[in-house]
Amino acid sequence: MPDKKTIDLNTLEKKELSHLRNIMWALSSSNKTHMYDAASKITRIFPVRPLLPITMTLLHDDDKYAQKLYFRTAARNMITPYLDEFFRALDTINPAEREQVLQNIEEQFNEDGAPVSASAQKKWVECLTRLDHEHQPTVVGIMVKLGTPGISQIKRMVRQQTDTFSLKSIPKLKALDKRTRSALIKVICQKAGDRPEVLSYMKDLIDKSTLKYLLTVLKNGTWQIRSEIAAIAGQLGITSSRGIVMDIIGDENWRVKQSLLENINISKSKFSALTNLLNYLVYDSHARVRSLAEKVLLLMGNIQCIDSDLETQRVKLEKKFRKQLLNAAAANTDIDSKWMGISREIIDVIPRLSEEDESTEGITLNELSEEEEEEEPIVTDLLAALKARQEEVISPTIEDFDFTTMSVTDIIIVILKDLAPDNGAIPIQVLKEKVLEQDISEADFQHALTQLEREGVVYRPKKDTIRSTDIDV
Repeated sequence: MPDKKTIDLNTLEKKELSHLRNIMWALSSSNKTHMYDAASKITRIFPVRPLLPITMTLLHDDDKYAQKLYFRTAARNMITPYLDEFFRALDTINPAEREQVLQNIEEQFNEDGAPVSASAQKKWVECLTRLDHEHQPTVVGIMVKLGTPGISQIKRMVRQQTDTFSLKSIPKLKALDKRTRSALIKVICQKAGDRPEVLSYMKDLIDKSTLKYLLTVLKNGTWQIRSEIAAIAGQLGITSSRGIVMDIIGDENWRVKQSLLENINISKSKFSALTNLLNYLVYDSHARVRSLAEKVLLLMGNIQCIDSDLETQRVKLEKKFRKQLLNAAAANTDIDSKWMGISREIIDVIPRLSEEDESTEGITLNELSEEEEEEEPIVTDLLAALKARQEEVISPTIEDFDFTTMSVTDIIIVILKDLAPDNGAIPIQVLKEKVLEQDISEADFQHALTQLEREGVVYRPKKDTIRSTDIDV
């Protein structure tokens, strides 16, 4: 005798089958209201495969609204025996509606999984490859779920059809395993690296192991593209001072280096690699790059690198970059610099006066008037004193310097100040000719000029011009 639990299951099964039977009859109803209601219900039931046969017969329905619902239901419940018929039906609808159906399939595979048998996976791949190129991004998204047959087809598409491979398909590769994904990224960068837009689709796929493949894009891209690559490199962290990072810091456009410095993730960087990198950038010819490099050095005193500790970092930074750290501390008061032994006096906007301070006692109007009567105007005496000292405050001219007792760097600074008193840019050749007139060799001139550039005293606005920094030389 069947137990109560078995009876309940049988009752439930009969109830559900009766519900599906009612929906099936309603799908063929001449009453549009009943038909639309049934078509809408089956899109919300999953799985609804008992109704798949009748759904397939209705894919060619003349009612376009109902047809969309039938395609959606079939897409979410499709099984291998109906695949050929289903994809033939897809060819009868317009591309926009076909794309929506394919997206339903992709969504279903992501939520509930794709077929697991090799034969079913091969059949799906075979049908998908017959679709037009315009559906490639969604097709790739479906194929990444179709096991070995799907992944093999994606590899063929990337390697044999790289020139026509849709860039919008690239983000779909993120679902692949790391090894396969890296190999495909390498192929795309090598064969499509001259297409600048490739980077915008590849950003989320790049990691430390695949960053090197962007070198082709870096060399062919505009400064905006190069800046994006520099930002990616910074966000991933600096773990080596070789390879693509060196190409970035050697870029002719200062904005590329600025992008790298603004996005550096110190906690993901190695201390030695990052300091080697900054050792170049703190002497860069552009003031903004130098300032940002100094700021990163100051931050390294507060953020631990992956291969070091804060105490060790601080000792090494102070030993090698003390001057740059002091500059950064003065320019970035929001960053803690107390570890360098610097304390800042906090001054209130509104001064607070102590009640015990005798200097806070007020004065009367009579006392104020008496003090004013005792004082005498001193304007005349002050002007006379200034006039008397006028000769002593006149700035020295270039004739006042004895170049025979000065270093080459000092001679360059004095002559540069004389040639450009307004701190403007002048041709390097003009400066060179004036310096060589003082019996200075060309080699000594070049060495001294390089030293001044490294110290940040002068920089080159253009390749053939020179000027002093904003400070008074």
